Amino acid sequence: MNPIARLYKSTIGKKVIMAVTGLIMVFWLLSHLGGNTLMFLGQEWMDAYAHKIHNLGPLLWVMRLGMLGVIVAHIWSAIAVTRISWAAREHSYKGGRKTNVSTWSARLMRIGGIIIVLFIFWHLADLTLGWVHPDFKMQEEGGAAAYHNLTVSLRQIPVAIFYMVSVIFVGLHFSHGIQSGFQTLGLNHPKWNGIRKMTSWGLGTLIAVGNIAIVAATMFKLIGGE
Repeated sequence: MNPIARLYKSTIGKKVIMAVTGLIMVFWLLSHLGGNTLMFLGQEWMDAYAHKIHNLGPLLWVMRLGMLGVIVAHIWSAIAVTRISWAAREHSYKGGRKTNVSTWSARLMRIGGIIIVLFIFWHLADLTLGWVHPDFKMQEEGGAAAYHNLTVSLRQIPVAIFYMVSVIFVGLHFSHGIQSGFQTLGLNHPKWNGIRKMTSWGLGTLIAVGNIAIVAATMFKLIGGE
């Protein structure tokens, strides 16, 4: 078996895949948040951004399919690592006293992961495909009418609450994930651990608070108040 295949089949290999795909998703979430903050500048800015994204043509679908592959790889590696962990725990404590070795953060990661997957499906069906949107529109020159679609969707109180709860879990999930990812990739040293922790919680907080601000401002008609 060649070294790459051996790494792929190993526990550390699966953790590396989970770490790398997780960090890719963090960068994507930050860029996505940056685009969505154009809501604060008005309809012209937001729709122009959506139009530029639409004009990427085939490259847009390459990016979408690539991100889908990243998400699938992340979920697969997370499930694989969890199953290995459970199997090891069952073997270690079989016949002995029961010990709670599952930390609060680990349980939160699993629960958060499920909520995030559900959120991704809803988000795509709502604002990308328009399947569950009450009044989904496209621009005449191409691309979704992003400002209108986002405003109409987030004026629905249950939808807005679901979005805010979901992005809180997204922030918590990736705050913990960034720390674990850096550690898996070997960036684990007493001189760097403080910076690593601050960076992870800072990015997770930025993702959560930034998205909550957009949802809340839209829901309460502070933006898109027509």
